[in-house]
This record gives sequence, C-alpha cells and structure tokens, in this order.
Amino acid sequence: MLAAALLVAGACSPGTPSMAELKDRGVFLLPQPLNLEPFALTTGGGEPFTNDNLMGGWSFIFFGFTNCPDICPTSLAVMAQAERQLVARGALQTPFRGVLISVDPERDQGSRLTEYVTAFSPSFTGVTGQRERVIQFAQQVHVARPMKVRLPGGDYTVDHPGQIVIVNPAGQYHGFIKQSGTHQGHSAETIAATFTALRAGS
Repeated sequence: MLAAALLVAGACSPGTPSMAELKDRGVFLLPQPLNLEPFALTTGGGEPFTNDNLMGGWSFIFFGFTNCPDICPTSLAVMAQAERQLVARGALQTPFRGVLISVDPERDQGSRLTEYVTAFSPSFTGVTGQRERVIQFAQQVHVARPMKVRLPGGDYTVDHPGQIVIVNPAGQYHGFIKQSGTHQGHSAETIAATFTALRAGS
C-alpha cells in the first residue's frame, strides 16, 4: 500500500520522486512500518526523550558521537542542508526532525552534546542515555551495536553504522537511508527528496 501511494504521489506531483527512484538513491522503506517499544532516553538539555518526541513529524535519526572525526559531522551537515532546502521550498508543513543519538554517552553529556548538534541546525536534538538503553533503541531500528575501539595511548573511538533512520509521524520505524557507496556519506538532495515523497504519500 505504501509503495503504491508513493508511486501515485510521484506520478501526480512533479518533482516528487517515485519509490523506485528513492530505492536507487539508497532509500529503503519497510512494507509495513514497525511500532517501537517504549524507550527512555535524555536530551542534552536533560529533558526526557521518549516515543512521544517522535510523534507528529518525520524524524531523521543518526547514531554518532561528538568526537567522531568524519562521518558524523558530515552527515549532520548534510541533514541540515536538506532542512534548509526544504525551508527554501516552503515544504515544511510537516516537521522535519534531525536527531543525533550518541553512541558515546559517557563523553556526550549536557551542553557538550547540545552545542555540538545545534551548531548544525538550531532545530536538531542531541540525545543520550545509559549505554544499554541506547543499544536497545538501536536494535529496534535495526542499527548494529556500536563498539568501542581502543586507540594507542589509552583513548578510544566508537565504531558505528552510518545509515540515517527514518521514523514516521506515528512514531514507527519506517526505513533508512544507507550511506553512499561512492564517498561513504549522505546526500542532502536524497534526504530532502525522501522527506518530500514520504509527506506526499502519507
């Protein structure tokens, strides 16, 4: 049903990509969105972040951390660029929500996380929580378990997947956007096109 709706939307709305076009861009949508079990995380500002925070808009969620040297800042910058494109087109009647869920909760706390995320977009939300709670939520949206990797000198980094998770306005896991095979990053045009198609088909 969703595939049919998106195909119709693509046919009826000039500029709205079809389901097939989205798939070619690395967008994978579930035939039947999945309900999320209750979860309890925390924003960088110390506010609760639960299922209710994912209701009412399309959420684009990236799992990363503030000390990440490459894919995290690049992905958040691209998500912010997509948001600006949608604002410029007047296409945000339904909210676009950018969310970073930290896979390094021991270091990503409070203002550090908030300042990092809002530097990309004031509307974006940084989320953290107890490590096991973060992992449990990641498993719900089919994101592989992040792993600490020790570095010379005693420091560490975190190995984590790079897909952008999509949660629909009903708070359900809807699909994901995989990293580009060419540069292991994401495309603002693909994110904006995905949002446009999903909104048209909802």
